[in-house]
Amino acid sequence: MTWLRRTGAAATAAGLAAGACAALVPLGAAQAGPGCTARFSASAQADVLRLRALDLPILRDRPLADLRLASATGAVDSASAQPAVAAAHLSELAVLGIDPGEPAVSRSIATTAGSPGPHETRLSALNAPGLLDAEAGRLTSDASWRRDYRCGQTGPLTRAATGIGSLTLLPAGGGAVSAGGADGSDAGTSLLRVRSAGASQAFTELVRLPGNRVGVAAGAGSSLAEVSLFDGTAAEVSVKVVSQPKLLAVAGGSRARSLVDYRPAVLEVTAAGRPVAHLSAEKISTDVYVNASLRGRTPTRSLLSVRVSIGELVRTLTDSAVSAEAATVRVQLLLGKAVILDTSLGHLSVAATSARSWPATGPAPQAAVTDAGRPKATVVTASPSPSPAATAPALAPAAASQSGGAPHPRAATFVLAAAVALLATGAVATVRRRRGSPAA
Repeated sequence: MTWLRRTGAAATAAGLAAGACAALVPLGAAQAGPGCTARFSASAQADVLRLRALDLPILRDRPLADLRLASATGAVDSASAQPAVAAAHLSELAVLGIDPGEPAVSRSIATTAGSPGPHETRLSALNAPGLLDAEAGRLTSDASWRRDYRCGQTGPLTRAATGIGSLTLLPAGGGAVSAGGADGSDAGTSLLRVRSAGASQAFTELVRLPGNRVGVAAGAGSSLAEVSLFDGTAAEVSVKVVSQPKLLAVAGGSRARSLVDYRPAVLEVTAAGRPVAHLSAEKISTDVYVNASLRGRTPTRSLLSVRVSIGELVRTLTDSAVSAEAATVRVQLLLGKAVILDTSLGHLSVAATSARSWPATGPAPQAAVTDAGRPKATVVTASPSPSPAATAPALAPAAASQSGGAPHPRAATFVLAAAVALLATGAVATVRRRRGSPAA
C-alpha cells in the first residue's frame, strides 16, 4: 500500500522568528516509565470535496445538502481507552435526512493494549443517480499507540488516505443541467467535475522539537489535478491546481514552541478555453461571468457568475492549543447575490493540544523505517530545507475487489436530483425574465 509521505515544521521562538522550516527524521524507541502522565490530543481531516451549500430560495437559506467525499481523518486523545483512531471514508452524506446506505470506510483503532496494524479497503464506483458519480479508488488507515508515548517517546499516531479516480456532481445524462455545447448544440453537462485522480491524506504524530522536547503534530494535504464547471460547454470554467496545499499544526506546550505552517495552492483559472487568472497568495480570488444559457462567457457583469478562490486560512494559536483550517480551492456559483453552490475542494483541517511540554527520550535519531514504510518516529529541527506538511500519496484508481463495497443510494436521492433540476431551470428562467428575453 502507498503511504503518506510528509515532513513537518516547528520551531522555538528564535527559530520561528527566523522562519525556520522543519524536517522529519526517525527516532529510536524508549522504555515506558511508571510515572508517565503527558496529556495531549490531536485531530486532522482532509476532504477531496466538501459541499457547503446547494440552496433553493424556497428553503429560506437552509442548505439542501451537506456532503463530504473522500475524507481522511485521524483523532488522538492520550487519556482515552482508544487513544488513536484513523479512518478513511468514501462518502458521508446527509441530504434532508436521506440515508444513502452504509458508506464504505477503512478504520483502524489503537487501544491502550496495542495497535491493530494498517487497514485497506478497495472500492467500486459510488453512484447516486442524478446526484454524483465517483470512480473506483481505495481507502487506507493506520493507528498506532505505545505506552511510552506519554513518557517522551515520539512516533506516528494516525495515518489515513483516500484516493478516487474522478468525481462528478450532478453528472451529464441525469437531466439536471442542460446547456449549449461547445459546438453550439444543446447538450447535457455536469455541474462540477474533478478530473483524473483526487486524493486526501491526514496524519497525527508525536515529534521531537529543538531543545529535546516533544510536540504534537497534525497535518493534512490533498492532491487535485483539475476541477471544471459546466464541463464540455462553451461556458466551461476550469481550475487547474499547479501546486498542492499543505497544512501542519504543532502544539509544543507554549506559543514559542507551537506553530501553524500553511502552504496555499497555486491555481490557473480558464473560462471558455481562455486564461482568466493565476491565483496564489498574492491574488486569492477571481469572478467569471457566465451567459445564463451556458453558451459562453460574458465580457461584462451578469447575474450568473462563478467565483473561484483559494480557501482562506483560519487559525488559532495559544499556549496549549493550535488549530487551522483551509481549502485548496473554493468554488461558488452565484445568481446575483444568492449562492446556488458553495463547495470546497481539498478541504484541510488540523488541531493539536498540549498543556505543557515534556522531554523527549530515546537514542539519537537514526535513518530507519519500519517494514510498513513509515517512519518509526519524527524529529523536528530548525533545518532551512523546504518542508511540505503533507505530500499527496500516489494513490492510483484501484479496481473493485469487493462486491457491494460502494454505498447504494436510496430512492429518496431522486428527490434531491429533481430539486436541483428545478434550481438549474429556475436560475436560467429568472435571468431571462429580468432581461426580458424569450425562453429558448
